[in-house]
Amino acid sequence: MSNLPPLTLGPLMLPPGLWLSLLTLAVATMVWRRQLAVDPAQSADNDTPLVLAGLGMLGARIGFVGLYWRDYLESPWTVINIRDGGWWWPAGIAAIALGAALLGWRQAPLRRPLLRSAMAAAAVGAMASLAAGALFHTSELRLPEMQLRSVAGEPLALHDGRPSVINLWASWCPPCRREMPVLVDGAQRYPDVRFVLLNQGEDQATVEATGHQWSIPPALLALDPESTVGNALRVRGSPTTLIVAADGRVLERHSGEVSRASLAALIERIRDP
Repeated sequence: MSNLPPLTLGPLMLPPGLWLSLLTLAVATMVWRRQLAVDPAQSADNDTPLVLAGLGMLGARIGFVGLYWRDYLESPWTVINIRDGGWWWPAGIAAIALGAALLGWRQAPLRRPLLRSAMAAAAVGAMASLAAGALFHTSELRLPEMQLRSVAGEPLALHDGRPSVINLWASWCPPCRREMPVLVDGAQRYPDVRFVLLNQGEDQATVEATGHQWSIPPALLALDPESTVGNALRVRGSPTTLIVAADGRVLERHSGEVSRASLAALIERIRDP
């Protein structure tokens, strides 16, 4: 799922985990209601799939926070900032399975509708994931070989043989501004990883002014006025953070802002590719 593209609907960008979750929820709800319509004698709430989905999201968030609790200690309020994409889905799936098992145990006639809804949602989710992966060739995504410029005007290779975090951002993007302190701090916390904050589509004067306003060290800033990198990698929204292995493979493409904890989770992909 990590390298699947986000779904862009006008100004709205849905990360891959979110649009896949919404798709599987829609399928589960449709199958659930159809099963209840076949047997009207069954007494159940039509919103049961939505309740189970909410339970799954809560479990996935709690699982992620549990894994990276140290990173949340410095800013505990970010626990509720789900925009960082911090979910640990094994815990979410376990929460859904537990909730469905309890419901089926208490109401035996609902076991078959629950099972069929879950199987349909899993099948459609798997097929959608495979189809999107094949369509966008995300399994073999690599950085293109190209030269960029630093904010100081010096030549800068997009890939220099080191593991890298490459953040695609723009000055007009509010999530970019919110996440920038996390990325600047990350460049200091992970000295073995190269950080490149690559502006998309803006001129040097704008990038310099924004860098000064947002307190971004000039050494981290790079220019891509034609958005060449974003177009080559089919990036559809800002911010997008690319996690790149030393050999140039894009291991993860994170759509939306990152938190200290979600950045730590992304860095683990570099150290254990």
